[in-house]
Amino acid sequence: MKTKGELVKELGLENFDYALPQGWVNYWAERGFDTVPHFVWSYEHLAGGGPYPITPTGLQMLMQMALFVKY
Repeated sequence: MKTKGELVKELGLENFDYALPQGWVNYWAERGFDTVPHFVWSYEHLAGGGPYPITPTGLQMLMQMALFVKY
């Protein structure tokens, strides 16, 4: 199993943080998502950053999370 560091390096991310906002982690944990092993907080494209999936599971979670968002 690859480390988060190895996964991020493969993705070529430069502006990111391994630490995820605790409120974000808690929000999704309450909805059944274990986000910590599958995401970093990226500052590549969003002011203030945003979740960036680093595993296939994370990408799948992100697509499922989109169904929870109410516009």
